[in-house]
Amino acid sequence: MLVIRDDNAVVGVNKNHHPNRQRFTAAHELGHYLLHGKAAHIFVDASPVFFRDEQSSEGTKTQEIEANTFAAELLMPEAALKEILSSKPVDIYDEDEMADLAKRLKVSVQALTIRLAKLGLVSV
Repeated sequence: MLVIRDDNAVVGVNKNHHPNRQRFTAAHELGHYLLHGKAAHIFVDASPVFFRDEQSSEGTKTQEIEANTFAAELLMPEAALKEILSSKPVDIYDEDEMADLAKRLKVSVQALTIRLAKLGLVSV
């Protein structure tokens, strides 16, 4: 959740989620703040709030796609991934390799796989 009031923002994450998920959520919400902070149109207690709904989870809303892209670049920078893979390419079908790289970056294997595929660094 992202709550914006005046020029202040607060990001809330679910404490029951895995720490990697919490990091991605915080990065995602930071993306909303930086990219869409002035465009919020839902208000709760006079504060703009971005809510995730069923359509958000499908990845079809432009603002959600942009916030996910921002989070992915923040947590898994393209340049860093290219450098890592230049010394040792990763086989996305090798669960141990993917788990090791995801752990190193403190992201989920799913987020890493999506990022690598979107950057064209692996083929799926």
